[in-house]
Amino acid sequence: MTRRQERVNALVQRLAADFLQSAIRIENVLVSVLAAEVSKDLKRAKIFVSVLPETREKEIIDLLKNQKKNFRAYLAKNLKIKYLPEPFFEIDKSERMRQRIEEILKKAAPSEGEPRSVDERKNKKAW
Repeated sequence: MTRRQERVNALVQRLAADFLQSAIRIENVLVSVLAAEVSKDLKRAKIFVSVLPETREKEIIDLLKNQKKNFRAYLAKNLKIKYLPEPFFEIDKSERMRQRIEEILKKAAPSEGEPRSVDERKNKKAW
């Protein structure tokens, strides 16, 4: 990723967060912009959002898709680059995946007193 791409990513992420905070009023929902990934040609931008409670994710994504035109106008006003990226909003699934991996690791972890690694098993047998 080029330095320019990184700078545009950070700027699009900040502008998306500002837009959500100022232009969209949603009761009892927390929407956070976690990341933005702009394509190499700077013509497309994936904006990853997190929604709490998770039960309202579809509703919020639909709202963001409906506000896409307004967000693009907001980008045009605040982002001075040759090509204006086309925004695509997506739910960030990395936190959910992290929690799932944590659950699997907890289930797979040995109980207390059991050796945790092959080396510990060898040492335990030696005694």
